[in-house]
Parts: sequence; structure tokens; C-alpha cells
Amino acid sequence: MSLYLKYRPNSFDEVYGNENICEAIQSIIKKERKPHAYLFHGPTGCGKTTLGRILADKLGCKGNDLREIDSADFRGIDTIREIRKQAQFKPLESPCRVWLIEE
Repeated sequence: MSLYLKYRPNSFDEVYGNENICEAIQSIIKKERKPHAYLFHGPTGCGKTTLGRILADKLGCKGNDLREIDSADFRGIDTIREIRKQAQFKPLESPCRVWLIEE
């Protein structure tokens, strides 16, 4: 197992260095109406994917309803068509579906 997977934070309390962002996300999660999209941006290694995975967990996303796509490998029109096709179906195991599209 890679070190970055072994020591990746699993909750907002374990995140170091992005406390203000964690507080903002937690306040948004507590609201009754939630946004349908979140955009995390920044340099490599700042915790975008980690925060995205924690957010998905807090929204109740489990199993096959969480998809991570590396857009550097999958950048063709077929990938976009597949995402659009999958997005129209209801989630299988969770109240929501999360797509983490990485740079």
C-alpha cells in the first residue's frame, strides 16, 4: 500500500493545513439545500482529492457511486459520453453519486 493512501485523512478532523476549507465545507453540508457541484482547485498535493473523498463520505456516497477519473488518461469524447450516460441513472447504494475528475 502506498504511503499517501495509508496516511490519507479519513475525516475533516484529520486534515492538516486546510482547516478553513474544512469548516466552510462542513457548514455547507449542514444546510438543507446543498450545491450539486463542488470545484476544488490548487497545485498538486494540496489535498483536493482527499477533501473530495471526505466530502463524498459525509454526503453518504458509498461503493460504486463514487467514481474517480483521471482526466489525463481519459480525455476523449467517449469518456464524456459515458459520464453523461451514467449520470442520468439513480445511485445504486447511496443517496447521491460523486464523480471526482482529477486533472
